[in-house]
Amino acid sequence: MPTEDTEIKAKDSDNSDGSDDPILTPADLQPGLVVAGVDVDDDTGTLDEIKIYLP
Repeated sequence: MPTEDTEIKAKDSDNSDGSDDPILTPADLQPGLVVAGVDVDDDTGTLDEIKIYLP
């Protein structure tokens, strides 16, 4: 489960110019989204970052 400290970013195929990924909120995580990557804090087991692909 993401926490309020989890960074949620959207991977968009259109940002290949090196621009930053858009920052999202936990409310943006909906069933059916494809996860691009997850970073877990090794010490606490909490989610540091989630990257999703935009539909």
